[in-house]
Amino acid sequence: MSDLINNLIELSINPMFKSILVGSLLGDGWLEKQKVNARFRFEQSYIRTDFFFSLYEYFIPFCKNSYKLRERLDKRTNKIYKTWHLTTISSPLFTEYYNLFYYENRKKESNT
Repeated sequence: MSDLINNLIELSINPMFKSILVGSLLGDGWLEKQKVNARFRFEQSYIRTDFFFSLYEYFIPFCKNSYKLRERLDKRTNKIYKTWHLTTISSPLFTEYYNLFYYENRKKESNT
């Protein structure tokens, strides 16, 4: 267990990981506040499978469960779309970014 904790601490201070997290939050990622801490979630189209798995590799240490492939019916077009999903555990690291990116449970908007 201490190896896992050490790996999480090491990853949480890794500049590359932080850049990937911020980039994801500016794109298709989002944070959800749980009881105490926030968790990271990400969704990507099945068409972009390679991209999803390259990103997933960085988040594996924070994922309690594996990724999921979901199918969703778009009622407007009557087409079925497949998307990849990942959900991390709640962590103070994600809460730190939640406090930067969210206000009153809503993602802050850019003024540009």
